[in-house]
Amino acid sequence: SVETVNDSLTKWYFSLYDQNLHPIWVKSIPMRTGMEVRDYYLEHEMLTLLFLANEKVKGITGFEMIVRLDCKSGKFSGSRHSLGGNVIPVEFLVSQDHAYLGYNLKNEPAHLQIIDLESGKVADYPLTSSGTMSNLTGFILDTLNSTLYATIRKPVLKKHIVCDLLKINFAGTILSETEISTVSPLWEIRNPQLILVTPDELLVIATYSVSGTSGKNGSFTSSSGFFTCSFRNGIQTDIHFMNFLDLKNFQNIV
Repeated sequence: SVETVNDSLTKWYFSLYDQNLHPIWVKSIPMRTGMEVRDYYLEHEMLTLLFLANEKVKGITGFEMIVRLDCKSGKFSGSRHSLGGNVIPVEFLVSQDHAYLGYNLKNEPAHLQIIDLESGKVADYPLTSSGTMSNLTGFILDTLNSTLYATIRKPVLKKHIVCDLLKINFAGTILSETEISTVSPLWEIRNPQLILVTPDELLVIATYSVSGTSGKNGSFTSSSGFFTCSFRNGIQTDIHFMNFLDLKNFQNIV
């Protein structure tokens, strides 16, 4: 729940209940009015919350708050970090003592921010070269190899957008960038989802559409069907398309 203290201060209340809905503790944390929870990540008993400013509230943009709540003890910890205005958060993941925030900026490269939750140190990395607009669609962590896999969409021609798979280490270095091929330039990929099957194999599940039918700034309109492929040791294999018109039941998808 939220309590407005005054025009510039708000208290956020958090409560923990047992299985019989009996309260165990109630804790509050002060926050500038206009901040709101934009994403969260729960790992074991640690809840990590990402607070960003509401775009309609003036004077508080340009930073983020990351708040950690130990659900067992009810203790809070947090840190404040600089962040550009008009940020569109895409993915927020936490592993051990680091948080990973992927976000988009209008007409600019997508970015990955890596936050050390112990020291508060922040490193921010563009995912494409300066001047190249891109949109991050998501990422997953490979903690065993200290890397993450991300997918971005970027224009290569006026009406053609490609989807690239990035492999990035936890220091923010892009180790590889591979276009997810659709075999034909007639198709483009949308809404890609990544599944790490093994440390050497990655499954991509997406939808596809006719190239050139994306909306303004690469936004999505309609899709034609499902697209799947695998990456084994960085090499794309097993490319499949399935038109929505050919689907009669769920078994066709499987």
